Amino acid sequence: MKQLEDFETVRLAQEKRDRMREGLAELRAEREKLGAQVRHRNIEEQAESLLSGETFTDTRELSQQLSELDQAVAVHQRAAELAARQLGTAIAQASVEICAEARPLFKAQLRKVLAALKHVCDANGELGRLREEFESQGIQTSSLPPCQFSRADKWEDPYGSSVQFYREQVKREYGVDS
Repeated sequence: MKQLEDFETVRLAQEKRDRMREGLAELRAEREKLGAQVRHRNIEEQAESLLSGETFTDTRELSQQLSELDQAVAVHQRAAELAARQLGTAIAQASVEICAEARPLFKAQLRKVLAALKHVCDANGELGRLREEFESQGIQTSSLPPCQFSRADKWEDPYGSSVQFYREQVKREYGVDS
């Protein structure tokens, strides 16, 4: 059975997303470092300028670099979001194919579940019938603790049951009839 890693579209989309994330992390680190330099230089240079009687020292070049990095971070952030969306689409498409391939396996197991439910419902019905037979003869069945799996669920019930609902759902979704 195929896995997500078997699909080239998924692998390529994962690689692209990972590259965008890595690039974004690098830019953010660079931006943080430059931001700290700008803050430090502004304070240091302003303090020294003030002490020497000069006017404020210009740090516009660093501020411009910081602004450019902010723009690059925003672009990489958007690219990372788009890459993640593309990966999600690739995974969804591959998942449809994988699930289509697995559908017969699910059907086989659902047939087993339905057969087991039929046996449980039949056995429950027989347990109930035995108890009713004893009680109709005046036998007190209190020494026979309740042992039906579910008293409410019957294979066929004019008022419906969870087993009937499940059977209808399996038939509708998988085409498996009970």
